[in-house]
Amino acid sequence: MPLIVDSAKRDLTAVVEWGRQKMQEGEYEHAIQHFTTALEMKAGFVQALVSRGFCYLTLGDEEHAQRDFADVINRDAGFNRNVYVLMALCCKRSGDFQNAIRYLNRCISQFPNFKSALMARGELCLKVQEFERARSDFRQVLQDEPLHLVARRGMADSLRGLGNFREALRQYSRVIGDTWQALAHQQERQRRQEEDAAHSDSYREGDGRDTPHSYDSEQVAGGGEYEDGQDEGQSYPSGHSDSGNCRPSGSGPEDEMSGPGRPDELVEPEQLRNFLIELLMRRALLQRLVGSLEAAGSDLLEVIEMEPQEGLALFWYAKVLIETQRHQEALFHLQTSIKHHQPTALAAHALIGALLMTRPDPDFETAQRHLKEALPIGSQAAKVTLQICSAAVCLASNPRDSQGAVGLLDRALATLEAMDATRPSSAVAGGASGSRNAPGHVAGSGGAAAALLSARSRSAEEARWSATRQLVRHQQDLARGDDLEQALQCRTFLQLVAREPQQRAAEVPAMLFQLRVTALFDLCRWEEAVADCRKALILDPSDEPTQYVMHVAHGILRSRASKFEAAIGCFTKAIRLQPVSTEARLHRAIVLACAARAYTAGAS
Repeated sequence: MPLIVDSAKRDLTAVVEWGRQKMQEGEYEHAIQHFTTALEMKAGFVQALVSRGFCYLTLGDEEHAQRDFADVINRDAGFNRNVYVLMALCCKRSGDFQNAIRYLNRCISQFPNFKSALMARGELCLKVQEFERARSDFRQVLQDEPLHLVARRGMADSLRGLGNFREALRQYSRVIGDTWQALAHQQERQRRQEEDAAHSDSYREGDGRDTPHSYDSEQVAGGGEYEDGQDEGQSYPSGHSDSGNCRPSGSGPEDEMSGPGRPDELVEPEQLRNFLIELLMRRALLQRLVGSLEAAGSDLLEVIEMEPQEGLALFWYAKVLIETQRHQEALFHLQTSIKHHQPTALAAHALIGALLMTRPDPDFETAQRHLKEALPIGSQAAKVTLQICSAAVCLASNPRDSQGAVGLLDRALATLEAMDATRPSSAVAGGASGSRNAPGHVAGSGGAAAALLSARSRSAEEARWSATRQLVRHQQDLARGDDLEQALQCRTFLQLVAREPQQRAAEVPAMLFQLRVTALFDLCRWEEAVADCRKALILDPSDEPTQYVMHVAHGILRSRASKFEAAIGCFTKAIRLQPVSTEARLHRAIVLACAARAYTAGAS
């Protein structure tokens, strides 16, 4: 339908004003028609190009938006500094982060103190892992506004990426404290406004001038408003960071860049509250990374108290509970997280399965159901854990399927051996390649130093420096990696729930050998049973059932070799472990009879 404009409104200024009015009403398609008409009346009218480009961008049409913004920049590079930020947003949406950074570089070269561009470039540098440059941008913003919340968070993110965990934690703590104060101020202000409104019908909402300087809207929002005269009197949505592993605080085009944002972006208590939840999550994950599990759990619990249905916090709190040996509590939080956070649901199913397998009264059938739910995660660890669990189900069935159990366990062993065959020799411990250290934690500096010294370095000092450099690189790898991926690095999910360090570091879980021992014993494959018993006892020396099976199997092998005295000793050890066992007593009685007969035959 052609656009109809009253003859009195045909002048250029009126058409542009109509378009802006439609923009404010959210009718962007109609606004585009008005701005297009203005451009037909005056080709290259930059005010109309900027506004139309913004409408296209808001509607998700980055291609047309980019054309309009590029036209503005080509016609007058210094006309509107916000155009560079919007152009960068177009590039960011298409995944072209480097080109987005180039446009922001051009903007900052002309407007060195333009906070929105500095914030946007800092966030993009975080995405491309240029952490030193990001830190420089956020530091420049903080020099002018020390209480700029989003810049302070960006500074903490940059320091984490650089491996400076201690200073990153300090920055997170500072911005969390500032956000708590800002939230308390806004809640008090909102309460006063509600009281005033209740007592006075003539109450008129304030214009914000009573906001203390330390928490004005621009500092809280994380973006500068478009304040100078060349910015055409309008502000363009962007938003704050979506970097990191926590949920974004907003949605839509206005929440994609932390630098340029509406002046009132985070001033609402609910938005500040969401921002605070995100900060607590980030600090908790970093605290967990450096091994401060109690502090991490405290932050996550605070998030859950603020938002009981925060599924990601529930998942991470369960993970911390597992790492602090509170397995029973972890089960509840994992089950709850499945309902509220789909991205971690598969991992939660896998962990629940492993927990049910390893508790004092294992529930293998329920564990098997959870592990089957986890298979779409595409992890060999989940597949191997399911095979081990299925073998346990076979052995618990009536009648017992020992042959099927051995088949499943042999396939699990073959998969683990294949992991070893494809593992690079220099791979960092963890993940599908095994784990010699607690997953997701910094460790190994002493081992690295010893390895370098044993490699005949030219000096001990050189070895120490090399070991330090290795540790720093390892810290940076951990800091720049995905927290969830690192937390799930394992060969089997049994590693992640194991209580003993030796079992967490085991290439093959003790349960695999224990189940295989049981199945082999049923199948009378005594030599293999003894061999697997020894492997299982290396990982868990206090496992009395395995000790019992080994003594019985060893006794049978000795009796078959006519070593009756040794066999009697083995069965006696088995009886001491399980005094009520009739099996060991029966075997010992048979061997005693055989020994007596052999002695009689020898004497005659």
